[in-house]
Amino acid sequence: LAALRSVDDPLARWALAELLVADGSLRGPAEVPSGDASGALVAALSGAPIDLAAHADDPDARVAAALALGHARVDATGRAVALEAALAREPDEAVRVALVLALGRIGRDEDAPAPARGVACEALLGIATREGGSGSLAPVVALSELGALRVAAARDLVAQLVTSEPRDALTRRVALHAAGRLSARGGRVAVERALAVDPDDGVRGAAAFALASMLGPAADVSLREASSVAWTGALVDRIAAARALARGGGGDGFTGAALARAGAAVPRSVWCLTLPDGGLAFGVATGDGELWIEGAPSYDEAELARVL
Repeated sequence: LAALRSVDDPLARWALAELLVADGSLRGPAEVPSGDASGALVAALSGAPIDLAAHADDPDARVAAALALGHARVDATGRAVALEAALAREPDEAVRVALVLALGRIGRDEDAPAPARGVACEALLGIATREGGSGSLAPVVALSELGALRVAAARDLVAQLVTSEPRDALTRRVALHAAGRLSARGGRVAVERALAVDPDDGVRGAAAFALASMLGPAADVSLREASSVAWTGALVDRIAAARALARGGGGDGFTGAALARAGAAVPRSVWCLTLPDGGLAFGVATGDGELWIEGAPSYDEAELARVL
């Protein structure tokens, strides 16, 4: 506790807070520095109230507050409702992504009550439905979260997006991977087309995983043909991994709960990380330059790329 109140390094404070929460020492708001983004995250872990409306003129602070609401330990349903309401009125794209990521975190929190997870998933589905294919990043991240959460209600939306072949490569990649995770067979023809002709390696890799997830071993012939004409070694590796999945190597995707952490990122920059199953996890850098991406054991193992 003494170190938590005195240490300057934000990652060290976060690690200390995690230890104290684990052994039950932080049962209420902690006496920790709260003047930067990591202070808000630590406060959320310790049970302090988080007020998005208190930062109307500071988008950096709103990013931190949004992420903190995802990590908070109390009133999951109230937090989900507050995040959904904030998302409807938020003008800053990076803050919107942070709000989406916080909703995704509540949606995957097995300790949260079912109504809270339901509100979170409905909010994600709502923004993806209203703005899918618009070119905005927040609905793309929402689509990624819906795929990771296996929200069956998103199947039709995902199939529609895959079939429409969005112009943006990131949207195509996320939609294809979500189609695989959700077994959205309505997009099978589009998936096979993307695997054969899409000019983007990441999109073709996502198509490989999608086809393997949809068809299982029956996808092996198509994947073998695709790997024979793949344009790069990295793509060959992804298609080989998809073939292993198709042969029964497991089709549930990667659901790691660790955080990839990096420092000195541009505040409010948005990054994506390629996960071991070919999917993407997203993160937003806070005002103190810290980047937190949930869902991967280490960003050293995959591609980390800035997307906003």
